[in-house]
Amino acid sequence: MLRVMAGARWGASKTTLLTVYKALIRSVIDYGSEAYNTASISTKAKLDVIQAKALRICCGAMIGTPTSALQVECGQPPLEFWRQRMMADYGLKISCVPNHPTTEILTDKWTHHYGKFARGREPFGSVVKEIIQIRDIPTVPPAACPWKYPATQGQLARLLFKSKRKVKKKIIEQWQERWDYSSTGDFHREMNPMVSYKLKFHTNPRATDVQITRLHLGHVKLKNTLLHYWISYRSKL
Repeated sequence: MLRVMAGARWGASKTTLLTVYKALIRSVIDYGSEAYNTASISTKAKLDVIQAKALRICCGAMIGTPTSALQVECGQPPLEFWRQRMMADYGLKISCVPNHPTTEILTDKWTHHYGKFARGREPFGSVVKEIIQIRDIPTVPPAACPWKYPATQGQLARLLFKSKRKVKKKIIEQWQERWDYSSTGDFHREMNPMVSYKLKFHTNPRATDVQITRLHLGHVKLKNTLLHYWISYRSKL
């Protein structure tokens, strides 16, 4: 679908394509991610491939462009960190609502401390507690008839605003650390050393946007002499 919407010289803008990706592709990947996060690394790696292909089409980047650079350029964190953020947000919601039916998954158990879990396959409670402090989370005030007047989404949003902001900051710090020590994307890291959820560059028309983005990413159909000229030109700016 993304390939039909845009090519290297024509089609929808980068912002439009990223909106389609987040609405129709990442939303499907996110569904049930709190539960399937304990799946094997090889299984979840298939989702990483989907994200990489989608971001490459959105940017018009060439095959072989480092995925880490594409993620920073598009403001899309690795799916591993995005799943952790979703799990933490859900954990906040559970701890905020008294007598929530799934509160037990946050209960501290001996298996969380002495169990042996492969990296990236830790249980839900362990992942959430590494990101947030449950004891600092406010709870929804009890209602006289909770079955008649349940807590609204607006109440939860107001109560959890500060906590979710801390979760967002925590995920950004983890992503930044990985980007700083990444073995790929050195060329792009010199121009964009800081990660964020914002799109780094966008212009019109599509052909110009793709050409400049490829130069930013360091993968473009140019000879080495022209590439080195571009590097020296950028260093003088």
